[in-house]
Amino acid sequence: MPRELDPATYGLTIWDLDREFLTDGVGGVDKMRLGDLLGVLRDAYCRTIGVEYMHIQSTDEQRWIQEHVENGNRGSGYPEPTKDEKYRILERLNAAESFEKFLATKYVGTKRFGIEGAESAIPILDEILSHAADDGLDSAILGMAHRGRLNVLSNIMGKDYEAIFSEFEGHLDPSSVQGSGDVKYHLGTKGKYVSPSGADIKIELAANPSHLETVNPIVMGMVRAKQDQIEPPGSFSVLPLLIHGDAAFAGQGIVAECLAMSDIGGYRIGGTIHLIINNQIGFTTSPEFSRSSLYCSDVAKTVQAPIFHVNGDDPEAVVYATSWPGSTARSSTKTSSSTWSATGVTDTTRVTIRHIPSRLCTRRLPNVARSASCTSRRWSDAVTSQSTRLSRRSVTSTTSCKQRLTRPERKIRVT
Repeated sequence: MPRELDPATYGLTIWDLDREFLTDGVGGVDKMRLGDLLGVLRDAYCRTIGVEYMHIQSTDEQRWIQEHVENGNRGSGYPEPTKDEKYRILERLNAAESFEKFLATKYVGTKRFGIEGAESAIPILDEILSHAADDGLDSAILGMAHRGRLNVLSNIMGKDYEAIFSEFEGHLDPSSVQGSGDVKYHLGTKGKYVSPSGADIKIELAANPSHLETVNPIVMGMVRAKQDQIEPPGSFSVLPLLIHGDAAFAGQGIVAECLAMSDIGGYRIGGTIHLIINNQIGFTTSPEFSRSSLYCSDVAKTVQAPIFHVNGDDPEAVVYATSWPGSTARSSTKTSSSTWSATGVTDTTRVTIRHIPSRLCTRRLPNVARSASCTSRRWSDAVTSQSTRLSRRSVTSTTSCKQRLTRPERKIRVT
């Protein structure tokens, strides 16, 4: 335990646990027993959600975040979702997992840059876009690299399974610009996202011109162009959402450049939500060899943005962490979803010798939905009643689309 977190550092002993102390509003009260106060702080900062905000110079912003983090905890660090909200999270997790399993079964050995181990990213995007739709935003523009792109196209953007599987077979639109075999990982699309309440929002996934972080300024430029056409000026009603890998966010200089220009008058877009899918492997490079900072998200501190570190195996936590940080004024918001990827770098790459221990551990880990049900009784009822039915429905849907993928001029071979 760090010395500053040990009560003994401040002259406190077990005999002081029943004494009352002034709390300055912590936990929503003015006085509290020391034992209860320590419990509130552990629930707020030592569970599956970690928050960095003390680097923000604005005292008002610090206080606002502190009140939301420390008040209303019930032993887990966040309020308990309703049964309908649990079902929504579970349905999104099952859709993501079923899609990846289908691709792994039908396209063995094909690069697909799967999202296994980080399926919580789909409920995160669902929550963000649902709130954007309910709040009446005009549109949202997403940008991301390869990993998880096909899953986002299917389960967020609403792209047809038939089109996705056709691209896997090499059937590209003749009118499109041809590229290499990984062209499907560069394509974008447009769609409409509907929230559970029935509200909808126009969404667009920007085409990625190359690997890693090149898409960042493109998305920000698209957002600024749309916002300039919206009245009144400065309403910032177009939501930019960027999805990163941990090593790319820390290592690509274009990330720091975009952050440095984010609050300049000619480039301001009202803040950006950055989702970092942290699988601890930066294209075969471990974190200790890829950066000097402690966290991959530390570069975001240059613009005094609040940073949320969330355990991806707790889907309720990741959804809660995305439900309120956008309310902080002016600054960009970074949400770092700390997860493990079960497939390493690409689905055909062999893991190097230094990754063997972590690889052996991740192979034994259950999927996100099953892990959550094992560690939380609150999920057991939802998982047992819904998981099997939703998985079967998702697999049936993808299979039926696959069976329709035949063309008169060329019959597709199904493995």
